[in-house]
Amino acid sequence: MNRKQFLVLLVLVLLIGGAGLWMFRSDVASWGTREAKTGERLFPGLIAADVAKIAMRGAKGAVTIVREGDHWTVAERSSYPADVREITDLLAKLTELKVVQTQTVTEAQWPRLELADPGKGDGAGVALELTGKDGKPLGSLVAGKTYLKKDPLNPLPSAQDGVPAGRYVRVLAYPQVAITVADPLAAVEINPGRWLAKEFIRVDRVRTLNVAPADGPAWKVTREEEFMPWRMAGADRFNVPAAMQAAQALSGMTLADVAPGMKGDALAKPLVITAETFDGLTYTLRIAPKDAEHYYLSYSIAGEPAKERKPEKGEKAEERERLDKAWAQSQERLAARLKFERMLQGLVFIVPKSSVAALLRERFEMVPPARPAGR
Repeated sequence: MNRKQFLVLLVLVLLIGGAGLWMFRSDVASWGTREAKTGERLFPGLIAADVAKIAMRGAKGAVTIVREGDHWTVAERSSYPADVREITDLLAKLTELKVVQTQTVTEAQWPRLELADPGKGDGAGVALELTGKDGKPLGSLVAGKTYLKKDPLNPLPSAQDGVPAGRYVRVLAYPQVAITVADPLAAVEINPGRWLAKEFIRVDRVRTLNVAPADGPAWKVTREEEFMPWRMAGADRFNVPAAMQAAQALSGMTLADVAPGMKGDALAKPLVITAETFDGLTYTLRIAPKDAEHYYLSYSIAGEPAKERKPEKGEKAEERERLDKAWAQSQERLAARLKFERMLQGLVFIVPKSSVAALLRERFEMVPPARPAGR
């Protein structure tokens, strides 16, 4: 073999070797981004009970939900207790989430479907990551654009798409594939307030209610026994239904969100509400406007529940055991609730205006104008 033949042979070997290497890499790449099959689970093998952390990142911030022992908390809201029902619902959906349809997309096309990584410009989705107790990743996705369908209850030809039917997602196993799933995954959004436990302070069995606006006269209503009528200090006639509504509002307030990093003493010119209960507790609430639909609220609790039951008037001996048992059970529930409420003292909450509207009435709304003489 002469020199020329050797060089030709060497070139051929290099070309064949390069082609083989290219084919090998192509096979590896296609194996790493295997085709997403319709009907298969997005996270095969995912077990909800193994998840210890749910982290979501988006263009508007982050939400981190962490399991601590038997409880879930929201990190961005001062580790406020999380709503277990919302968490259970989301994890149940993720374990059963299946591929409905797929389409090939390049990275440049991700923003069109809102599938770009958060922090990398427009068209970003919401990145969701699931982590186990040992810190091991259990699954992740980028949730993108919600797709809509026509309302099945509107048969008109002119009906437009408007009902959320599913969502585009992208997962690590298929980086160049936009996957359509049959659930809009409404919970996958950057809204920490959504994940907060809905339990809130509940002021029951109010005996005395004093409402003191920052500007203007205060008003106060009392009752001697729990089922006796209300009386207003300094007024023979007053708006009794309004007093009843105010007391009921204290036991039915709802939570919208927690104001992170805010202190109760920072509220400007708050309305101060003092409620004494038949259980021996005194709740002091401070309320101030946040916006047209919401108010800030902070509270403190003083006093301790009674240690022994006060016998009822005319109580018979044979009834005592039953009444003592019922009272002990109610005190057990009260103690558990009080522990939860005291744990959250010092936080500033955001509540819907409708939740506290009955407590915002001024004195002139509680006391009707005097009747003209002779009428």
